[in-house]
Amino acid sequence: MDFGSPLLPQRIWDKISRPPHTTCWIWSGALNSGGYGWTFIHGRRIAAHRLMAKVNGQRISHKDVYHTCDNAFCVNPQHLVAAPTRANILDMIQKGRDAKNPTFRNRHAKRCIHGHPFDSVNTYVYANGKRACRTCINARSSRYHMAQRAKTNRIVD
Repeated sequence: MDFGSPLLPQRIWDKISRPPHTTCWIWSGALNSGGYGWTFIHGRRIAAHRLMAKVNGQRISHKDVYHTCDNAFCVNPQHLVAAPTRANILDMIQKGRDAKNPTFRNRHAKRCIHGHPFDSVNTYVYANGKRACRTCINARSSRYHMAQRAKTNRIVD
């Protein structure tokens, strides 16, 4: 679909801008609490990005429409993909955008949950990018090994 296509009413196009520094089409109309644009078509409320995907020929029923550009304001049909919810969630987690994901929440934490600093000496970084506190890892390992020694040193009556 081309920008300004007659498939949509002019009032919809009036709420979309195309900044020169990006390929995103930015929605400037009403937003919901999640930051996504919405409008009314034929008396029904619809998310702006879902509307654009539908008008562009994507089948959106029973599917999420997610942004490949990761911009909630974007309504460029080339940046929108209709896919099952699972695919949308996996995309969010893979890109580190899931606010319920501990990796996302703790990415900028300065200290672990026990108060030890996340610095270059005390931080272990796993291959998947997850961080762990070396002090806590060592303490957990010590507790485990002490428990194992206690099991083997028990006297059987």
